[in-house]
Amino acid sequence: MFLFQLNQTISSLKNIGPAKLTLFEGLGITTIYDLLTFYPRKYKNKKELVSVKESLQKKIPSNTKICIIKSEFIGNRYKKDLKLFAVETSSNTPIAIPLFGRGFLQDKYMAGAEFYLYGQATQNNFEISFSSCDLEPAIVSDKSEFGHIVPVYHQKKGLTSKYVAKTISRAWSMYAQYLIDELPDYLIERDNLLSISQALKHIHFPSSFDLLEKARESLKVREIFLLYLKIQYNSRPVAIRGLVDMRSSTLDLQKKAIAGLEFELTEDQKSSLAQINSDMLSERVMYRLLQGDVGAGKTVVAFLSALLPLSLNQQVALVVPTELLARQHYQSARAFFSKLGIEVGFLTGSNSSSSRDEIFSKIEKNEINLIIGTHALFGDRLKYANLKYVIIDEQQKFGVEQRDAIQKKGENPDILLMSATPIPRTLALAFYSDLNISEIRQKPEGRLTIKTHLALHENSHKVYDFVEQQLQLGRQAYFVYPLIRDSAAKSLKSASTMFSHLQSAVFPGRRLALVHSELPEEEKELAMEEFSQGKVDILVATSVLEVGIDNKNASCIVIEDAQQFGLSSLHQLRGRVGRGKYQSYAFLIYSEDLTDSGKQRILAMKESCDGFKLAEEDLKIRGFGEIDGKKQSGLSSFTLTDLQKDIKMLRIIKEEVSALLENTNDKHLELLLSNKEYFSNVLVTY
Repeated sequence: MFLFQLNQTISSLKNIGPAKLTLFEGLGITTIYDLLTFYPRKYKNKKELVSVKESLQKKIPSNTKICIIKSEFIGNRYKKDLKLFAVETSSNTPIAIPLFGRGFLQDKYMAGAEFYLYGQATQNNFEISFSSCDLEPAIVSDKSEFGHIVPVYHQKKGLTSKYVAKTISRAWSMYAQYLIDELPDYLIERDNLLSISQALKHIHFPSSFDLLEKARESLKVREIFLLYLKIQYNSRPVAIRGLVDMRSSTLDLQKKAIAGLEFELTEDQKSSLAQINSDMLSERVMYRLLQGDVGAGKTVVAFLSALLPLSLNQQVALVVPTELLARQHYQSARAFFSKLGIEVGFLTGSNSSSSRDEIFSKIEKNEINLIIGTHALFGDRLKYANLKYVIIDEQQKFGVEQRDAIQKKGENPDILLMSATPIPRTLALAFYSDLNISEIRQKPEGRLTIKTHLALHENSHKVYDFVEQQLQLGRQAYFVYPLIRDSAAKSLKSASTMFSHLQSAVFPGRRLALVHSELPEEEKELAMEEFSQGKVDILVATSVLEVGIDNKNASCIVIEDAQQFGLSSLHQLRGRVGRGKYQSYAFLIYSEDLTDSGKQRILAMKESCDGFKLAEEDLKIRGFGEIDGKKQSGLSSFTLTDLQKDIKMLRIIKEEVSALLENTNDKHLELLLSNKEYFSNVLVTY
């Protein structure tokens, strides 16, 4: 659908004034394109006749003709509802239809009047009734829904499904003639797909369910085709740098570091490190994703891989999203690299001016080869002497532009993205076409599985008692809350209020510390340091603890109002315990008014500690995010495609797009790619 008219506001349509425009905006509809791709959520089959008896047997909506016998009022004198008594004309089956709040319509339902009825029949004792149904006078007209497949759209007060359908029909009639298909003609003909105009017509107003399915498939192909076209057209070209100097000393430092480890690398760690080494020693610049479960040991693999460029006097930058995580990595890196005589630099926004200038100077002169920090590592003033390797931890926290900014600080540096939020394999294989992927699934030997328990708020005292028992054994604990402070708009517990409550009423003899994002960095650093040194028994916090905290003595984490956290966040938070030799426990305290997705999340946490399995479950619960852009959560820009069910189609179309892009003489492709406004507005930047 590429044409400038589709980017017009829907106010260009008849009868869409300011009030209706605001209502449509509430459904995410502002342009003609938004409107035409606002697909029905379901359909009413008013085309095929379904008797009342069949409705009861098969538990499907009835679609039949009835004749009114009589109507009478029910209820008290202040509120009169109407109840219709009728028979099905084809079988004389008696039925009852209560019409709540519609007593004023009695004259419409006179004895002998015939209506089409659509709805689910129920039977109580000897009475067959329809508590909710559509009634339409049995007079055939252009406005009649009977005999058609009727689309049902998401609606809101003041904007009914019927009105949405009418508006979409008007838009299709006005703009269908302008629609130019994104798909090449040969693909449409070969796969017997509907044209874009017909596909849109039959997904909104199908004349048969066969055509509806064909419209769905045709539009799915276009969704996937456009995404792959955008991804592959803008994908990172593989840079060639020539073979890396393969001197015998290149791997010596890495081998020395491995020999000095106090533990044996897991097979997954060894395999991932070998893959990274192979990339870095090849003539092609590396672009690899290293994903692993919480506590699986990604950081040590990253540190070991950094020894290759460091052994050649090249620079390495390790970028992380938060100062808290940066400090954790810095402390770990100093302990790891100091044994090898390598100086580690640290740079964040909180560095003083004098210390920042000194670090800038050392990096520019190649006097610091390994630098760890936050966004400050790709600031305008910072110039690297010889940046050859960039490691980006928690890569999902960075946008595309941010990742590119640090990459541009060097000349085609190798890139390693790390994530403890695993991407489902199907998603990774289908979409990350310019990434090689390494996975670390195994946990270090000796790690015990964290025991996860669920508890209602009213039973939180039992959880507190258990935590106290653990503290008496010399362990430590985390308490995590969704809010920093109380909110009038949300009846949720907050870290600030609960810190005071826990300190005074629950654990009066214990030492507690508070950490959240609004505290000065010095306070957060002091609290974390005292917790790691055992001077603090309980660390009360928000989700700032989600990444980077490593305390082997912490055996309990209590997450209150757990229903407010996403599945990946819950798993990340749980991973703050279970890092030592002690049995560890996670308690998810939740409220009774759980949403369906909230219930799914906490049950999934109860059933599994496998981050890869939970990632698949998360994909089912919340969708897979805007995988073609910066947004990593929420519903995808896909509306019809299902990653799980359509993986075969994804792979086939991916190959089609690759072949098409190789054919530089394709006029259709040239037309698509030349339309910059379409490419930037309709497609999301990858």
